[in-house]
Amino acid sequence: MPLLFVAVIAMLVQQTMATVSKTVIPVLFPVIAPELGVPSESVLGFTWIFACAGMFVMAGCGTFIIRYGAIRISQVGGILMAAGLGLAALAGLDQPIGFAALALGAVLVSAGSTSSTPASSDILARYSPVKFAP
Repeated sequence: MPLLFVAVIAMLVQQTMATVSKTVIPVLFPVIAPELGVPSESVLGFTWIFACAGMFVMAGCGTFIIRYGAIRISQVGGILMAAGLGLAALAGLDQPIGFAALALGAVLVSAGSTSSTPASSDILARYSPVKFAP
């Protein structure tokens, strides 16, 4: 099996998991909101935290990709996304703990999913033939 095919399939799976992990909380928030005692529109707070964390991660992840490698950053991103979703599952606890878990979960999911795109680009750029370059 050609290495390019393996890289494309692996990055497709990684990007799919990143997309699912960053959209699952906003989709489920109408169910989570009554447990927290807040209106469903409060999902904008989650989205704001997610976007702010993503901005900082995107600004600094290139250095980590160069230093540690794109595959390792991709793996760490998967772990961060899983940890963030695990923390977000604790949102049904008492109100202060639930909000803190949801906020920290947003930061971790954002860090994992935001770093996956540059890592994927680096991996695909290394293994793709020059004729496929833009």
